[in-house]
Amino acid sequence: MKVNENIKKIRKEKGMTQKELGEKLGISQSAIGQFEKKESNLKIDTIKKIAIALNVDMSRLIDTDELAILDIKEHSEKLEIENEKYIEERVEIAFKKLNIIGKKEAAKRVEELTEIKKYTD
Repeated sequence: MKVNENIKKIRKEKGMTQKELGEKLGISQSAIGQFEKKESNLKIDTIKKIAIALNVDMSRLIDTDELAILDIKEHSEKLEIENEKYIEERVEIAFKKLNIIGKKEAAKRVEELTEIKKYTD
């Protein structure tokens, strides 16, 4: 069973309405409805909060294969953000080493790169 189906099933087992679950989580009833209607990309932290609100172990909401996939996906997103920060730091350090002529040329070249589709998508 999918996470969204499990949320709905367990919520109903507990005799809880979408509104009540939403109140426990500090989100709207419609957000709970969206969680239950379709397979959404819920983050592990959100699933943990839902499990706590439903007073169940997280394993009741998600099977281990799905959990592993979500964990990898979340870790990948964090690495992507860290990589982007690292690149920005490298650019900043290199830029600071340039004199005014080099800085003007660097700015010009970066502007040129923004006009090339493969570097902006």
